Amino acid sequence: MSSTSNFAAEHTIAAPLTAIYSTLCDIENTPSWNPAFTSAKATSTPGKFSIQALGLLRGTLELYQQADTVRMTITLPGLREESSWHLSSQGARTRVRHEIFQQGPLVALIGQHEASLVPGKRLSRLEQVVTTGSLA
Repeated sequence: MSSTSNFAAEHTIAAPLTAIYSTLCDIENTPSWNPAFTSAKATSTPGKFSIQALGLLRGTLELYQQADTVRMTITLPGLREESSWHLSSQGARTRVRHEIFQQGPLVALIGQHEASLVPGKRLSRLEQVVTTGSLA
């Protein structure tokens, strides 16, 4: 079984780039649209957050912001994920490409098929929260 995975998905969201960018950078609200996160709290270090995932795993999330890209490094026991969100404005719509690279023993437990679905699921939930204000 592989201890790494590397997947991506793209989606056009009917919302301006600024709305998507601000949602992605509002890490403390990430649990409202990403059910893998139970909590996320800012630490004293700018861009670094204390997170809890799946109700039991504690770790960190580091946020790196650029003009049209949001990058995150998530570190949990048994898993390190480097992810990026590339945003391209298309008027009132935004093309979003979400890429993830995961490594560690939990990757084998998650499985390649399930890991391959993660970017698309995150994009769908991001779209729903940005366009409607919440998950249904």
